[in-house]
Amino acid sequence: KATGFDTHFRDFVENLSRTDDGDLDPHALERLKIVIGYMCHRFHRESQRKCVILIDRLTDDNFFDRSNGGTGKGLLIRSLSQIVNTITINGKAFKSTSEDRFALAGVTESHELVNFDDASDKFDFESIFPHITGDFHVRRMRQNPTTIPGERAPKIVITTNHRIDGSDTSHRRRQVVIEISPYYRLQLEENGMTPEDIHGGKELCGDEWDDNDWSEYYRFVFECIQL
Repeated sequence: KATGFDTHFRDFVENLSRTDDGDLDPHALERLKIVIGYMCHRFHRESQRKCVILIDRLTDDNFFDRSNGGTGKGLLIRSLSQIVNTITINGKAFKSTSEDRFALAGVTESHELVNFDDASDKFDFESIFPHITGDFHVRRMRQNPTTIPGERAPKIVITTNHRIDGSDTSHRRRQVVIEISPYYRLQLEENGMTPEDIHGGKELCGDEWDDNDWSEYYRFVFECIQL
């Protein structure tokens, strides 16, 4: 940790990487820092383009498809949107229907991250295969389709409480799955404490952050990018 000032954002990411017993898992932290760095730069290595999937960790009292969320996945993406131009799409409504042809209509070449938020168990992952590894095609109603070349395409992250269907090679090679600790959900359930309560009474990346908070945030993000 840096010294001389609070490290709220670093502490937040560390808390997302804790074991069920509350201990910091160094391997989980390193994986999470790597995907934060990946999402926060625009460079694409053609053979290694991935979709980041942030999912609640499976525990004895938190079975797949019965999760309560509240683990900080969405808060992490909202925090990173301070440094990358992010568009959020309702992942729960994204299913294999004709209406989803226009689900990405709001994406432009200025966007750096596309966030499918709170994806359901019906999320049609296969339909975004081309967007992950190829050119990013965008359909807009009553307009000609447009294409963002792959080297300039936004990266994709999915937050979910559910399994994403598909276990074959085509699915696995496009995914980086990061399990998120139940730390914040347990703090709320057991102690009535929100992330704001835990981190100095300030909303993460909120208006009450001072220069030191922002400096620490940028320092940590740059550390992740370097990693």
